[in-house]
Amino acid sequence: AGWIMTFVALIMTVISVFMPETPGIGYIAVSLALLGNGLLVTCHLNNNHLDGVEESIFLSRKDAKGALDCVPILIVVIVAANLMFNLQYSVFSAQACQMDLRLDSSTFGAKSDQISGGAFQVADTIAVVLFTPVVEWLLTPILRWCYSRHDTTGELSPGTFRVVRTVAGLLVAATAVLMAAAIEIHRRGTPLTGVESNCAAEGVQMSTLSSWAMVVPLATLGVAEALVVPGIYSFAYQQSPPSTRSTLTAFQLFLTGGVSSAYTAALTRAANSAAWFTNDLNAGRMELFYLCCVGFTLAGIPLFLYVNSVYVEKTWDAPVKQKQAEQGGVEEKTGRAKVGKAKGDCAPLPEESRGQSASATQRSGFGVIPAARRDEEQGGDSSSRRQ
Repeated sequence: AGWIMTFVALIMTVISVFMPETPGIGYIAVSLALLGNGLLVTCHLNNNHLDGVEESIFLSRKDAKGALDCVPILIVVIVAANLMFNLQYSVFSAQACQMDLRLDSSTFGAKSDQISGGAFQVADTIAVVLFTPVVEWLLTPILRWCYSRHDTTGELSPGTFRVVRTVAGLLVAATAVLMAAAIEIHRRGTPLTGVESNCAAEGVQMSTLSSWAMVVPLATLGVAEALVVPGIYSFAYQQSPPSTRSTLTAFQLFLTGGVSSAYTAALTRAANSAAWFTNDLNAGRMELFYLCCVGFTLAGIPLFLYVNSVYVEKTWDAPVKQKQAEQGGVEEKTGRAKVGKAKGDCAPLPEESRGQSASATQRSGFGVIPAARRDEEQGGDSSSRRQ
């Protein structure tokens, strides 16, 4: 039922785009998505109900349970995080379009002298590129060192590291959206420039507040993405069985591009009907829409902490590595046996062969002495003794 409700919510979201005069569709889509995802998270916290299912030739019962065990964490983290990340592609751009976009604000320039409100999204990309190495090479070693000083084991478990990284990323993302809400409140209180915006609705004028102010929340969102996204991708790959990694990665992309976008679209339609998000932001209350999205994300933090505490860490690659190690040991022993046999661990030569060999060659500490030379030396010694 949870899977069906999730797909129905996606369909309802698409329908709401083509029926803007029916705001109730957006509310229905959000309700179905919440109910469907709630059922998926609840039902897949414990997948022991699959123990009675017959084995399949395509997928073992153990692999199926291992893949479904990852579903609750993936749903909670991806939906909670992307409710913040998706805002930069629509709402943040709309907000920037009603700020001063002129390259030279001292002139009463035309639309051609303005930049696009979506151009500031590059700040998010730059922040991701710059901050990801900081997280991996600086913050992560510091975190492991601090943890080792306060824990007797001296090791930071993957589950603990996932909690720290994910919760920090969600809090940073919520902070970025709260920054955007504060900027919107300030923007709405500033006078208009008298110049029409090139990317807002027809006839909407820009405010005197510089659009460069949106760089701050967008860059902060990039920092949050650097914290959350690599960690959740690593979780989906390492904690899923090798036979289901492709499927679980596709499910992760489905959550990122489909389910979370459906939440954002449905909430946006609901905000439009509530007159929070309007064509002219001066007539709406955009900050209330921001606060609503932040509330959903913050509610996901305790839910994530719970599903993560229930989850049992797995090491799917361990049997493979152990098998490879065992095979390597067998090959090493076999190789040693072959080398030993080649060096002389074979049966001794017969007496006749040994005699022939001794008569042909004589070994010394510096090599093999030819038989002719040995006979010559022995002959010389005999004649000297006779004399």
